[in-house]
Amino acid sequence: MQSYTLAEACNPQETVFNQAALEPVLLTNKSQPSYVIMSADTYKYLVDRLMELEDILLGKAAKSALNQSQMVGTETFLETLSRLAANGET
Repeated sequence: MQSYTLAEACNPQETVFNQAALEPVLLTNKSQPSYVIMSADTYKYLVDRLMELEDILLGKAAKSALNQSQMVGTETFLETLSRLAANGET
């Protein structure tokens, strides 16, 4: 990743935005990272990928929760409910 100071980024002679079209560009202020400039296509790709990864993680979490649950089918539930009612249990 290319790096420029904020002063260089404000200089219209610099190629900061041309470089940002090719790859993300790190802007520094007093030698400390402060901003990243990237193309809209790169930003959209990163956001889309992040959402995709979040969906994958949520799917795995849901699958894990289902595997650990004590859920039963409707038939089993109704049979158990009927048995409890017949025994007078509430």
